[in-house]
Amino acid sequence: MIPTPIHKLTTKLLPTLLLALSTLLTPQSKADGVQCLLRDTNGSFDTLGFFRDVKTIGTLAYAAVDHDGLQIFDVSNPDAPVRIGFFNTPGRATKIEVIGTTAYIADKEQGLQIIDVSDPTSLTLIGSYNLNSNSLSIAVSGTTAYLGDPDTGVLIIDISDPTSPMLIRTINSQVSDITVVDHTLYIAEYNAGLRIFDMTNPAAPVFLGSYNTLGAFRSVTIDGTLAYVALNEYGMKILDVSDPQNPTLLGSHENPGFGIDFRYAYDIEIVGTRAYVAVQSGFDIIDVSDPTAPVFINGHFDPGPIRGISVENGNVFLANESKGLQIFDVSNVPPSPSLGTYQAPDPIFDAAIVGTTAYIAYDNGLHIADLSNPSSPVPLGTYIAGDAGSSGRAAKITAEDGIAYIALGNIGFQTIDVSDPSSPQPLGSIDISVSYFSEISKAGTMIYLANGDSGLQIFDVSNPAAPTLLSTFSTGNFTHGVHAVGTTAYLIDTHNLHIIDVSDPSAPTLTGSVSSINLKDVTVVGTTAYLVANSFIHIVDVSNPAAPTIISSAQTPQSNGRGRISVVDSIAYHSLAFGGVYVLDVSNPFAPQPMGLFRNNGGSHNLQVIENTAYLFGSSLGISMIDISDCPPNCPADLNGDESYDFFDIATFLTAFSNSDPIADFTADGQYDFFDIAAFLTAFTAGCP
Repeated sequence: MIPTPIHKLTTKLLPTLLLALSTLLTPQSKADGVQCLLRDTNGSFDTLGFFRDVKTIGTLAYAAVDHDGLQIFDVSNPDAPVRIGFFNTPGRATKIEVIGTTAYIADKEQGLQIIDVSDPTSLTLIGSYNLNSNSLSIAVSGTTAYLGDPDTGVLIIDISDPTSPMLIRTINSQVSDITVVDHTLYIAEYNAGLRIFDMTNPAAPVFLGSYNTLGAFRSVTIDGTLAYVALNEYGMKILDVSDPQNPTLLGSHENPGFGIDFRYAYDIEIVGTRAYVAVQSGFDIIDVSDPTAPVFINGHFDPGPIRGISVENGNVFLANESKGLQIFDVSNVPPSPSLGTYQAPDPIFDAAIVGTTAYIAYDNGLHIADLSNPSSPVPLGTYIAGDAGSSGRAAKITAEDGIAYIALGNIGFQTIDVSDPSSPQPLGSIDISVSYFSEISKAGTMIYLANGDSGLQIFDVSNPAAPTLLSTFSTGNFTHGVHAVGTTAYLIDTHNLHIIDVSDPSAPTLTGSVSSINLKDVTVVGTTAYLVANSFIHIVDVSNPAAPTIISSAQTPQSNGRGRISVVDSIAYHSLAFGGVYVLDVSNPFAPQPMGLFRNNGGSHNLQVIENTAYLFGSSLGISMIDISDCPPNCPADLNGDESYDFFDIATFLTAFSNSDPIADFTADGQYDFFDIAAFLTAFTAGCP
């Protein structure tokens, strides 16, 4: 329907409104929860080639793109990078160094390529050097180039005449990366650590010292007297190289995903007091202000592999082998959105958060804690379920209306009165054996326990003092996940999601199933089920329970381990066994979009999301509380789109209102009147986040 104006401001009223509005201009700030932090992608540029490395200088990005050679991008607008030049090298461009107006390419089997980039739109070859090499790294200092070939070593090349490079000599080395600062050469050797040479006379290198430890040395970056080395699954090490004859370890940051290949550290860039670490699938930001104790700030997950990283003007540039050049805004990444951690007296198997109270299941009972102040949690009470020598070995818990329901390994199923959290009291129990991999869910007066080989067990807890086992439903496989909604239970075993009619809980019946593999968890929102598998989240349409259908899948960082999922307001939160939470926008269930990854140390067995806080539970982690708030809504009164409220928005509104432009119809009723003015005033007064 075309809006119909029924009232317009008279010319006489316009200055009055203009004056009133102009007094309301106030600056605002943005939130910094996980969702907001993960909305950081600026732009990208993809080609058919494999991006191997990237270097940025000012508003230009130089990329080594395998068979497609050197490519140059104008990134003055990071949202829309534009390729402005390219040079198709004869080999496979793997690494790049740019000095002034010259680019030096490690071109794999074609050795060193020297290219004039003074005009980035028209690149020309200056010279080359090739000795049937396997050139994978490059560094340049003055008139000397150092070409890394893991088969031959480090080739020292005189480039004083770049049209005719000459080999000076070779240092035997299984080199993976090289860096040169002044006259000091640092060689990262894949299996032999870091070696340091004095190159004052390139024809006569002098060995100074070395450092070795576990891990494959992938790259080395020098910042002052510190060396930052990337060591695959061992993350990042920081070395003091002020005395190059005796490099010493200062600090390290191992990936929480230790041993998981997509978190392998490949490359490092240092800017100020932050290290930007390219990992197999994404990048991490680490605070290195204290090199003896580096601290993880945030990270981004993207199925890579990522081969190179560069940081310029508040943006991270990634060479993503499968997705090309990716650009991320890191100009305003604050410290970690972690709110606090509660470390229970015993390892945590599971927890239930009710309001601001945590009910924590450990292997022999229950701990209760007040989390109302996340930075300073307070223990409230403890209940020991078994004898001093007994152990539950596994523990699952849910809580509601002052009652906690807990399943403990060889202790059994118990109901506990927690109305006085300082003195929890037992109510009733049933002697059963609980599987280590089990899950519990409550709907109405029924408890549903997915209990391994015992299948789905249904308990009537209408009288918590006398719980009753009503029935058992077996799928024939090992069951370990359940979510009950109304009269339907969604049960997973290793290979299937089963939808079970529990309208008669004493006689549950199978309604429908859908198959997948390596299922770990299930949650249901409306007519959509979300399944966690080893490396994927599957989204299932369950509107027809007799014929559930997988409608989409999204890859996740989780390659093994349990991992849980919670979905709130079309955002899926997936806890990761190696630590952290992966965030996925599922507003369009047919095309889920990854938002990113927030990591913390310690495995996350389970999670619960309440409003703007995610609670991650883990045996060594305790309960980690994370702010997951999103950025504030877009500025509705920012009519000129400059992300601030000023005179120009006022003028735009007045012009639009006078011309019956739909952007001034703030009440969306098809009319233009003082209600629109009032709505605009309200939005303008609220400020632009």
